[in-house]
Amino acid sequence: MKLCMNAGNTNVTLGVGEEDVILFEKIRRVDESGIRQLLLEIKETYEIEACLLASVVPSQDERLIDIIKSVFECEVRILELKDVPLDITCYTTQLGLDRALTAYAAMNRYPQPFIVFDLGTATSIQVVNQDKFQGGLILSGLRMGLESLHKRTDLLPEVDEINVDKVIATSTETNMLNGAVYGAIGAIEGVGMRIEIELGSECTWILTGGNTRYIRNYLYRDFEVNLVLLLQGMLDVARL
Repeated sequence: MKLCMNAGNTNVTLGVGEEDVILFEKIRRVDESGIRQLLLEIKETYEIEACLLASVVPSQDERLIDIIKSVFECEVRILELKDVPLDITCYTTQLGLDRALTAYAAMNRYPQPFIVFDLGTATSIQVVNQDKFQGGLILSGLRMGLESLHKRTDLLPEVDEINVDKVIATSTETNMLNGAVYGAIGAIEGVGMRIEIELGSECTWILTGGNTRYIRNYLYRDFEVNLVLLLQGMLDVARL
């Protein structure tokens, strides 16, 4: 079995698998003792032969490797963008490793053209058609928008609990919350529709990332949900 660790801006996601992901856990990146405890629990259940690390926070890589090696004796392979066999020739700057991995994993599992909506700290959108990465968009994440409203104004409160019902809200807190959630929904549906118009083709829509749970029940469009897409991409690359 392989251990996959994806270090994002906010969370660390751990997965175990070979052909596919059979275990999936998420924990705050700053909780190093919690990460180590999860690794110890994994060690008790699974025989780990290799460890993979994908990170968008390179400054933390060595610390995470130390934590992994304190539990497992195997070497840790740090995945890089060059390891992902994805045609990104259209992209003029450095593409994030997480975006490349989700796009590559989706290529191996879903019909093209497709749009990946990765709802994490930021919302990233990846478009693939004819086995080529076409580009995408990056939007503020759902919680990022709420935090920005609170920090950049004097009177708007901090909102922690994300739970919405009807669209029209009747308090400041629920106005902010509904604005964030339904704003994200509107952005996804609107951007997805415009991408399809630009491509001249209907696309497969794929939702992934931790904030998927807040909006998946409110979208009008048919879509796939795959919360382990990035981890699947890591396993796909490891098998090459």
